Amino acid sequence: MKKPTKAAIAKSFANLEGLRDEAIQSALTMRDSVQNLLVGCVSHYKMTGNNDGLKELVNAFVTDDGVKGINTPAIVEWCNTHLGMFTGEDKEGNACLFFRADFEPKMLNVSKATDSKWWTLKKVTPFAFDQVNAILALAKKSASAAKKSDAEGVILDALLSQKLAELATLAKKVDSAMKAAAAAEKAAA
Repeated sequence: MKKPTKAAIAKSFANLEGLRDEAIQSALTMRDSVQNLLVGCVSHYKMTGNNDGLKELVNAFVTDDGVKGINTPAIVEWCNTHLGMFTGEDKEGNACLFFRADFEPKMLNVSKATDSKWWTLKKVTPFAFDQVNAILALAKKSASAAKKSDAEGVILDALLSQKLAELATLAKKVDSAMKAAAAAEKAAA
C-alpha cells in the first residue's frame, strides 16, 4: 500500500472537519425543531383547548419505536412540566406519555414553555474521558499478564500503545472543548 501524501492527508482531514461541522449543525437544527414542535403543542392545546393527536406527536420521540439518539428523559420531563403529561403504559404494555386528567388548558404557559429548553433538563452525563486512561491502563495490564502467562493472541505493541496514548490526549482536548462550549452556551443563556 502506498503511503498517502501530506496533501491527501490534509484533504481527508478537511473533509472530516466538514462532516463534523455538518453533524453539529444537524444536531442543533434537530434540537431546535423538537423545541418548536413541543412549544407548538403547548400553543395548540392552549389556543384550542383540545389535545387530540398531541399525544401521538410527542410519543414519536419518547417511545421505544420512536426516534433514537435523542435525550428521551429530557423530553419526558419537559412534557410533564409544560404539557401536563405523565408516563404510563399503553394497551400493549409499552411505556408512553398520557395527558393527566386533572390538567386543564388554562394551566398551560406558552412563554414558560418557550423559555424552558428541553435539552437542558435531565442532562445526559457525557463520556468521562478519564475512562480512556483507565482503558489504556487496563490494556497495558492485560498485555503484561498475557506476556507473563505466555498467552497467544494478546498483543499490545508499541504502535498500539502510542495510538491509545494519542487517543487519551485527543479525548482530553475534546473534553476541554466540550466543557468550554457548554460554559459559553450557559453564559449566553
